[in-house]
Amino acid sequence: MVKTYLHLKNARKTEFAPRHFALAIILAAPAAMLAQGNLDSPRIGCLLDTRGEVRTVWGLRANFVLGEVATSGAVSTACSDAFGLVKTGDALLVMDRTGAVLHRREVVSGAATLGFDEQGRPAFAHLRSTGETLRWDGSQWNTWNVSLEAAPLAITAEGDHLLALVRRHDELCLLRLSADGETALLVRMVSSAGQAVIYPGGLLVLAEEHSLLIRYPDGRQQRLDVPVPVLSLHAMSSRWVSLQSEAQTMGLLLTGEQAELHLIPGAGN
Repeated sequence: MVKTYLHLKNARKTEFAPRHFALAIILAAPAAMLAQGNLDSPRIGCLLDTRGEVRTVWGLRANFVLGEVATSGAVSTACSDAFGLVKTGDALLVMDRTGAVLHRREVVSGAATLGFDEQGRPAFAHLRSTGETLRWDGSQWNTWNVSLEAAPLAITAEGDHLLALVRRHDELCLLRLSADGETALLVRMVSSAGQAVIYPGGLLVLAEEHSLLIRYPDGRQQRLDVPVPVLSLHAMSSRWVSLQSEAQTMGLLLTGEQAELHLIPGAGN
């Protein structure tokens, strides 16, 4: 196994950033002891690769093994530690942690923004082509009759509320919406990010062209450079975010003081 650690001395920090912050880029081949699809190996999360295939990812930190294809033709995905949400061309899927489909709903074509609640259960889905928001009730999706001012970059649940990250001109705004239409502005920040992931509690991961911004619920921020432009972000689990570039698929491990960026070999690049 070959490991390369790159400590970015020029990583940009905000006034809230820790003094000692490094981005570790770890290049590793899967360990021989991890057989493909071995359910005894730790589950890292699920991954949407560049071919539109969704796979469960198993392994140990820098050693990744991709499971069998759970579904293909996916255009959007998000995963928690226990569930996966997948939008294909004509359906919205709820999957378990192994990739087995638990529920399927026929919906219009196009991408979707997907989110979970604090327990990692399916919560919301926003269909970008129609602007419709769906709420999961534990067994099926129901229309949530609250209109968003713009298509959200990312969504999650906070109790019975929807947290939505939306763009207002050159600002990103984190809104909390209730079922009766009441809206509260929680966070406002200047950012050019076009891709984002939000976790329950308000942790944000934002992708600009050559950098990532991690904003913690207590207001701390960590900004770091990445070696390639980031084209898309997806939540793989409660601690992992996948990043897609034209030539690479990477996994960002959120560890608090230090974020680690790992190359994921064989993810469709």
